[in-house]
Amino acid sequence: MITKIISGLLGVSIVLSSSSVLAEPVYMGRTNDGRSLFYNADYNPTMTEDFLLVFEYILKGERGAVKRVAVTPWCTGGDVRLHPIAKLKTQTPGWYTKTADGAFLYVEANSPGSKKMLKFACEVVEFKHAEATADDD
Repeated sequence: MITKIISGLLGVSIVLSSSSVLAEPVYMGRTNDGRSLFYNADYNPTMTEDFLLVFEYILKGERGAVKRVAVTPWCTGGDVRLHPIAKLKTQTPGWYTKTADGAFLYVEANSPGSKKMLKFACEVVEFKHAEATADDD
């Protein structure tokens, strides 16, 4: 079930991210293995109907840079909290992503950079939601 949910979300996310605004990636810090972690500001984060946050990040290391789409239930009202009615649950803050070989990987937000990125992604999607709601008034 988890694979089906994540696979569907990651597939949809790739299509949604195809238009580019050419924003600069935002540096979040280092991972535990020393790679640089960036929030991809060129990607429009979304909150799905299953209450999962979808965003994109970039890992840069000695072998180059890799973009990955992330899916997490750890975003509620702009804060890093497990969404109470998300269909996908995990024990610790982090996100699911798909590796280059097609495997699903759970990335625990346990480095300063990954914690900062998860918080930043939650704040961005909350800001976009508040902005869209204000436009409806």
